[in-house]
Amino acid sequence: MDHWDQLEKQAAYLINQCLYNLAWQLTVLLKNYSQNFLYVTSLGTNSGRDYFLWSAYLITFSATGTT
Repeated sequence: MDHWDQLEKQAAYLINQCLYNLAWQLTVLLKNYSQNFLYVTSLGTNSGRDYFLWSAYLITFSATGTT
């Protein structure tokens, strides 16, 4: 019975580690996404406005083929 208890504890530990790693990766992903979203949408600041204008420039002139 001790052997099965040990296996059960190891399985529970591995499942908890997997869930923790998954939650951590999702947290980092959402944090990076929200930072990029806030950076792009902050058009009132110089950095956000420059980023928006540069993106519009790239989209426009890559579509027409001229730079």
